[in-house]
Amino acid sequence: MRFGIFSVADHYPTELRRSATELYGELLDQAEAADALGFDSFWIAEHHFHEYGAIPRPPVWLAAAAERTRRIRPYAVQRPFETLVAQNVVAFGDPDEIVRVARLYEAAGFTHFLAIANFGGLPHMQVLRSMELMARHVLPRFSG
Repeated sequence: MRFGIFSVADHYPTELRRSATELYGELLDQAEAADALGFDSFWIAEHHFHEYGAIPRPPVWLAAAAERTRRIRPYAVQRPFETLVAQNVVAFGDPDEIVRVARLYEAAGFTHFLAIANFGGLPHMQVLRSMELMARHVLPRFSG
């Protein structure tokens, strides 16, 4: 089973008091952390016409991420979060819930699993902590 991180890449400059430049840097840090923690991919959402949208042209950001990582593959996706959840494309919750959902996919023959780690304006350090918890409590439950 392969695991990836999905970031909605939403920008809340008032609530989190950061510039778009700082957000881009945080996302690059998260891609590097995903690479170092053993994830296989890092995905970002493409946003247009939203107050919180920060990645209108993903190829530029993806190029920067590819330059800073060694093993993961960066991707961009343009689907609403609600659609991803409703279609069971992503899992949400504590490590046991993530493992439960991932096992369903694994039993159905899926080889890739994507977990959202950045949504709703979470602070950068909380996103990194979530990634660490997944690397520590979820990834080891799956073999090679």
